Amino acid sequence: MSWDTPASQPNWDSQPSYQTPTLRLASSQHRIASWALDTVLFSLTLGIGWLIWSLFTWKTGQSPAKKILKIRVFHVETNQPVTWGHMAIYEFLCNLAYNLTAALIYMMTFGLLGPLPFLVLWLIDFCWYWKDGKKRTLRDNFVKVVVVNIA
Repeated sequence: MSWDTPASQPNWDSQPSYQTPTLRLASSQHRIASWALDTVLFSLTLGIGWLIWSLFTWKTGQSPAKKILKIRVFHVETNQPVTWGHMAIYEFLCNLAYNLTAALIYMMTFGLLGPLPFLVLWLIDFCWYWKDGKKRTLRDNFVKVVVVNIA
């Protein structure tokens, strides 16, 4: 005679499993539109208006374009919107690092490559989106975030 729990009876020692709501990841079209719209907004406001608007929207895990397009940045491990500081790293410091790297390559080649270093770095970052099926760019992987469609 065995004292094992029958298969039909629950194991009372186990912890309940709470499932977090599934996040619907932003499509590549959303991501490209967000980048393009942020670029247009930055240009139209000479950077100053975009930066001021960003300082308010970063606390909800969004940039101005992400707010308009209803997409949000969530932390991978917690499935919660990122904090203001995390968003500042994601939007400002990562873009600064990419642009400084491209500018360094540009200067090392004496400008012979033209805007090619900037284009190549942006393409590498964005093509990472399709690399492993997780819909995360290289920048998303560095900062450990996912971009989610909340509409």
